Amino acid sequence: MGAQKLPTELLGGIIGLMEPTTTALMARSVCQRWNMLAVPHAFRKIILRPTKKSYKAWGALLENARIKDAVREIIIYSHINDEDEGLTNEIMEEFTITLQKVHDLHHMEKITVKFSPLCCGPESLVYDMISNESYKKRVNVFEDVFNAIQTRSHQPGRTSIRSLVVENMQNAPIPTFTSSSLFKSVAEDLEELHLHIVQEHNEFRPEWELQATELVTFEPWLQNSWLMPMANLRSLSLCIDEFWGTAPGTFNGRGLAFPHLKSLKLKYFNISHYNHFDWVLNQTTLESLRLDSCTIATALRFGEGIDLWSPEMHDWEPGPEGKFGSDYGEVFFFPGTWEFIFEKIRTRLPNLVDFEFLPGPRYIQELNSVREFHNPTQQTTVLYGSRYSVFCESSGWEDPTCFGHMDFCDMEPSDQAMLDRHKPTEEGDQRALEELLDATQRRQNK
Repeated sequence: MGAQKLPTELLGGIIGLMEPTTTALMARSVCQRWNMLAVPHAFRKIILRPTKKSYKAWGALLENARIKDAVREIIIYSHINDEDEGLTNEIMEEFTITLQKVHDLHHMEKITVKFSPLCCGPESLVYDMISNESYKKRVNVFEDVFNAIQTRSHQPGRTSIRSLVVENMQNAPIPTFTSSSLFKSVAEDLEELHLHIVQEHNEFRPEWELQATELVTFEPWLQNSWLMPMANLRSLSLCIDEFWGTAPGTFNGRGLAFPHLKSLKLKYFNISHYNHFDWVLNQTTLESLRLDSCTIATALRFGEGIDLWSPEMHDWEPGPEGKFGSDYGEVFFFPGTWEFIFEKIRTRLPNLVDFEFLPGPRYIQELNSVREFHNPTQQTTVLYGSRYSVFCESSGWEDPTCFGHMDFCDMEPSDQAMLDRHKPTEEGDQRALEELLDATQRRQNK
């Protein structure tokens, strides 16, 4: 049977399996029937960039009623590429006006905002000339997007925008925005939130990065001002490209309540207290939990930061003075284990049917080695050696290298063995992980 003789419903399903931005678009040129069937798939996502060319294309799309009805998601680029024209005031004013036209997209459900991966802090002395995206400009983009969402919500016959994705969100608080009625009115309606968060990097003086004010203030603001109003979330991803949760900033999760939350992903979250993970365990509706490159702090060395940052120190045991080859600062140990965390997840999240525990891109070689040793076809959940980490104020979080060996200041071999938590905890961690995976599998099979 030729494709032209296929029933319309079946042909539409086949076209729906095509890659939307290329193959489905090409299918439109076959014939009028294919064009009619391809439009809903080819234009489920449309893109807006801050360029005159993009504004013109956007306007042409919105003149087509069938395309407008097909759109379910818009992807908004707030920055330009090297080949684009410069970001003049006129271009950005037109960006704001164009964005307001989302009220014409009756069935849109999701907005993705893509900032530049390069940023500079609000107090930085170096303007980010490469990305052309200052802290203030990023704030303006957030305000424009939330204004467009709020304006659209007042229009009759429109679906609600329930999903927000922010890529390369800067780790700098914007308190005037999150305290506004605009933010709160949009936040309380969101059901899906996925954040990928970046920070300023100083390639000339990387040791200065820990002195940035936003490293201390961002995480409490993220917890108490950004996330707290979002009580209707069903899916949440918090992905930061550096270890977070303990120091310099603190994210303890206290007070966060998502009574409808089904899915949670955390990336590079660091646990340093026995109750540090309680905010996750309190979300008892969770069905899916993904821990990507998350670690437990083994040892922490502080100098002046202990007074400047005021980290939470309960459950920390003070180390002997002069340990690890230096009399500078204070050293603390946290004896927590993944065995403890895995058991808590198994017993306190009764609805969990999907669990992943895996190293991210930094440790992909380790992941492949562990998988090959155990079972080449095994799922991504493995007990990776780099699940424990250390912090030193002079250098920040130390990346654990393969299979649990860690560097911490200037150490003797005996000190190195003291910090290497992989082997001493491996048996208990592995047992608890297997019991957790068995429990989730049994729930799936019910």
